[in-house]
Amino acid sequence: SISREVNLRPSDLTSVLKSNLRSKYLDRLFMADGVSAIERIEKEKPILHLMGHQLFAVSKPLFSILKVKLTFLEILRHPLTILTHWLSYIERIGNDASEFSVWLHHEGQNVPWFVRGHEARYVSLNRMDKVILSLRCLEAVRKSTLLSLEEDERKRLLVIPFERFVKDPRPYLDRIAKLLGAAPTESMDRILKEQKIPRTLSSDSPGGVWEQKYNQARPEVGATEEGEHARIWKLAELEASPEALVHLRELCNSHEALLKMGTT
Repeated sequence: SISREVNLRPSDLTSVLKSNLRSKYLDRLFMADGVSAIERIEKEKPILHLMGHQLFAVSKPLFSILKVKLTFLEILRHPLTILTHWLSYIERIGNDASEFSVWLHHEGQNVPWFVRGHEARYVSLNRMDKVILSLRCLEAVRKSTLLSLEEDERKRLLVIPFERFVKDPRPYLDRIAKLLGAAPTESMDRILKEQKIPRTLSSDSPGGVWEQKYNQARPEVGATEEGEHARIWKLAELEASPEALVHLRELCNSHEALLKMGTT
């Protein structure tokens, strides 16, 4: 709110310079802080937006502390659409100075926090199997957190399958607006257009950094969701063990069952 912790890097996807509210963020650079900032916050009552990867798995403190003030949006992607990204990312954890995820030390090696209890097995696996084990562990922690929620906490949770949102966002935007008690701003249509939403193919993102940094190839013209899944599955078969492929199929089946459900 006083621009002390604001990302102003033009090249970052999360830079405020890419935000529809960029002028508001830049104006705050020149506003008074201290009591004036507190009074401004109390008057405007802005919605605090916290965003993190795999946050729901460790979200109980947020539900406990914020209580009815919290609305939690969990976005889930099909395992096959994130597989190549995870392959480019998994071995950075605990080894890359620019990667800030929590990691565990196990017999001279660093492993991700979410494989706790499976450290010895993790370090014995090849890269593809490490990715699949990581996705399984995260899903297990996620389900455990979901089961631990009280009834009133579940009412403040909206699970959003990414593939459904980017193809038909309106039902989810309506649900989010109802949960927040706030209507979409006039810039929503422009934001959706910039993000190529609605899409025919869920992975057909605006691109740029995703291809360069996260090893996600842009789909070919005319590609289909089923075709992309089949292509990535073949990549998994080249490296994954038979046991890991069984677990990957289970993860895919679970997500596909979610896609068949309505907006809740």
